[in-house]
Amino acid sequence: MKLNPKVEVIEVERDVERPAGVRFGALVHAALAAVPLDANDTQVREIAFLHARILGSDESEAVAAATAVRSVLAHPFMSRARDAAGRGQCRRETPVTVNLANGTLVEGVLDLAFLERDEWTVVDFKTDRELEKEVERYKRQVALYALSIERATGQACAGVLMKV
Repeated sequence: MKLNPKVEVIEVERDVERPAGVRFGALVHAALAAVPLDANDTQVREIAFLHARILGSDESEAVAAATAVRSVLAHPFMSRARDAAGRGQCRRETPVTVNLANGTLVEGVLDLAFLERDEWTVVDFKTDRELEKEVERYKRQVALYALSIERATGQACAGVLMKV
């Protein structure tokens, strides 16, 4: 099945020596889900350290997660999400479902979606070190989320895969 929504890949600056793995990815995602899009450095650090305690992460993971979150928030692309949030047109950690033509029901939780100029943008954050091995699968995931939004709203939707 060919999906119509386009998916752009954006790479955020990151430290190649930072921690990795499932727990670190969960920590970065949790912090990104909880942090205000206009958070200052203190807020980012506090939220990263809070979620580090919840997940049993050590201080080095908390520091690296805070750095990753600051890099995401500082990326020029995120100004669009902040603007949409200011207009009340931003969704975070939102469950989505879509029925495919073959009867398959796809469910997921999108990380971020925002509306601007009558088009939604769906953003999925990925922390994998070697994203390239899975990039096509991840693009399909984002495209399915975008398809779900298109069908639910009747508006165009683009996808962004953000490599954090």
